[in-house]
Amino acid sequence: MNSSEIFQVIIYVVLLLLLAPPLGIWIANVLSGKKTFMTPVMGWCENLIYKFCSINSKSEMNWKEYASALLMFNFF
Repeated sequence: MNSSEIFQVIIYVVLLLLLAPPLGIWIANVLSGKKTFMTPVMGWCENLIYKFCSINSKSEMNWKEYASALLMFNFF
């Protein structure tokens, strides 16, 4: 490896270490249902898709519904 390749690896590792904590916090907030900075931007689009597909965002799937959705997704 020459010096430019080593420098690129160092930059990559430093950026990865700097971005991991904020991205982890953002993903945790999204998965827990809290509002994030993307909610005003993409919230209307998500609600539109839910209405179009008649999905209730407040209810959870049981194992049969999940298996059916997984098989249908993989079929298409």
